[in-house]
Amino acid sequence: MTPNETIRTFIKTNFYVPDGIALADDTLLLDLGIVDSTGVLEITAFLEREYGIQIADRDIVTANMVSIGSIAALLAAKTEQARDAGAAAKSQLHEAPSRRVERAGSRLRDNVRTALRRIQGLR
Repeated sequence: MTPNETIRTFIKTNFYVPDGIALADDTLLLDLGIVDSTGVLEITAFLEREYGIQIADRDIVTANMVSIGSIAALLAAKTEQARDAGAAAKSQLHEAPSRRVERAGSRLRDNVRTALRRIQGLR
């Protein structure tokens, strides 16, 4: 299944899509009320979980979530970034173990901060 099809299936399964609306790659999900702000967070969490990527808060904007095509484009960019980061991580395996632990702690702190900001934004 292509990323576009995976995203389409997720949306059809988890959101109300009115009869007569075909979910094309350019269907305006937000304008039609298929996805709202909470739905954007659900889609973000799904992409992160399904594809093992991280989507920064600055990337969760209307332009990236307006349609299946724009969501797939964001996914492609984040997948490429993750691939590049994976290559960089391999080169870091040779650094001192204490430095790796320090980096992991920093990433964990960043993830916790991001989660807290998302939760506070839902209130």
